Amino acid sequence: MNDLIKTADYASQQTDRWMFVACLIVLLLFLGMAFRWFVKLLERKEVEAAADREMHRKSIEAIVTNYYEATTKHTDAINQNTMALQRLLEQRR
Repeated sequence: MNDLIKTADYASQQTDRWMFVACLIVLLLFLGMAFRWFVKLLERKEVEAAADREMHRKSIEAIVTNYYEATTKHTDAINQNTMALQRLLEQRR
């Protein structure tokens, strides 16, 4: 970093063309650092999204399991009611 400051200082003592080159180098360094920061941020968000996806998948599995169990119970109740009604009809005849 100290070399960068010395180089920038040397360039600032030169003509405007060297000042432009020094500013361009500083800008490119800043853009590189910003790009690295965004990439790291994106990687963190991908990890968080994967964890959220897994949590949602487990929740949906639990909902589907509960729905299946409830449907099975309702089907059994309907079958029992149907058999009871059939017995009542047979008794009436």
